[in-house]
Amino acid sequence: MFVWAYIQTILTKPLLVPSEFKLSQTDLANIQIVEGNESESSSRWQDYLLGVIAERHLPMYTRGSFGSNGGNSGSTSQGRFIRLCDSCQLIKPDRAHHCSTCGVCLLKMDHHCPWVNNCVGLHNYKYFLLFLVYGALYCFYVGGSSAKYFSGPDYRAFDLGFKRNFRQVFGNRWQLWPLPVKSWLADGVNWEQRIGSPSWDQRPPSAVSANPILLLPEENYRPHDADIEANGRAPV
Repeated sequence: MFVWAYIQTILTKPLLVPSEFKLSQTDLANIQIVEGNESESSSRWQDYLLGVIAERHLPMYTRGSFGSNGGNSGSTSQGRFIRLCDSCQLIKPDRAHHCSTCGVCLLKMDHHCPWVNNCVGLHNYKYFLLFLVYGALYCFYVGGSSAKYFSGPDYRAFDLGFKRNFRQVFGNRWQLWPLPVKSWLADGVNWEQRIGSPSWDQRPPSAVSANPILLLPEENYRPHDADIEANGRAPV
């Protein structure tokens, strides 16, 4: 899914502004005439551009401040300005912007992403978001699954938790806890660890009562026949 979303993001072609928003040569000539008369440019810009929008039935709601689009704008009665693009010679639709890298106006342009070598807009906005989501999940998975290979030894391997640590010192018989007699469950050499050795709760009661000293399972210290044959002696 990560690779699929990435391929869709980089290969999907941007959606350009429809042709009905593009200004004709007559419109451009009239704009130049309006620019020549600065005293009436504001009101005439408003009338002319609103007339073009009404004639073509263009859905226009967004307005930008004068100069915000880097080109000419037509004033509206609300003190805002219809957005024009001098480079593409068109009226900008709602949420459309000019990409200086691609050199065109794109629908619902968000930004030009150098990491995917493509503009992020209406054409690939969903693909880009999925690419980020799957990329984050992939990083979490790789980091979580490989963290154990970069971690050092477990310095708390003998910490069995409060309950089991207490029983290791005071023993399993609560009657002996307040008495200064030997009741601890350790021989000082073999120690139970959090991972690898069964807990006392998992041992049968008969085994615990018969041998209160904590010993490793027999198979952990019994020499294997294969080791004896290979080395000629039992491992120390």
